[in-house]
Amino acid sequence: SILVFHGDAEYSRANSAALRAVESVLELRLIETLREKLGGTYSPSLQSSLGRIPKERYSLQISFSVEPGRMGELQQAVFDEVKKLKAEGPTAEEMQKIKERSLRNFETALKNNGFWLGNVMFYDEMGWPLAGIPEGNSFTQNLTAEDVKKAANLYLNENNYAQFSLFPEQVPAATPAPAAAPAASTSGTK
Repeated sequence: SILVFHGDAEYSRANSAALRAVESVLELRLIETLREKLGGTYSPSLQSSLGRIPKERYSLQISFSVEPGRMGELQQAVFDEVKKLKAEGPTAEEMQKIKERSLRNFETALKNNGFWLGNVMFYDEMGWPLAGIPEGNSFTQNLTAEDVKKAANLYLNENNYAQFSLFPEQVPAATPAPAAAPAASTSGTK
């Protein structure tokens, strides 16, 4: 099952960090709910993006595998977690977890040539000073729980999503082979 929330959104580094935080908190919650509590899927996968070209748009995709008979149950659990995040925002523990994970990932990325190449090109294209690359994670570190709650209400718009479900092909039951005709009798009198 795949759920994709999408729509128009203003691009900025702060908005991008907030969208990634919504993705991270929701992923923590869905792993806990769908995998640990309901035992309905091995691991949900979330992916978000906030683009600029050709139009400023966002998407947040949630995907998970599930037995066809439990599809509705798990999809409802996803929407329940979405509503809860929008109403209550993340907990202090969730904020700490996502900030720690983001910092570890950023520190690892700083050692990667591909990270530097991509960011030098991006910063140059945006007209931003290259000296700001090492401070890129500050947008995530400065987020508050209220920022993430506001972002959840903006990006998890239940009136603007697409849902895709793949089901196994129904294979018709095999038709039993006709019973073999009894062998002709060779005994008899002449």
